[in-house]
Amino acid sequence: MLRSSTFWIDALERSLSTGAATIVALVSANGVDVMDANFVEMLAAGGMAAVVSFLKVVAATAGPIGNADGALVRVPKVGTDDDLLD
Repeated sequence: MLRSSTFWIDALERSLSTGAATIVALVSANGVDVMDANFVEMLAAGGMAAVVSFLKVVAATAGPIGNADGALVRVPKVGTDDDLLD
């Protein structure tokens, strides 16, 4: 799992999208005044969010929870949801 290129591409994509979403949220929370925004702090927060997201993907894959694609939630296969109702 950790050796497949698909895993690393997915992990990188998730990390970058989390970092970008954090930066967009901070810019929009700062209001429309983009000229006074502290972009260094925003980039640092986005970078930290990306690192935390990447570590979450690795932990979900290597840990006792999660699955091979880095998600923390295991989705039951189709047809096995009857077991959840018992």
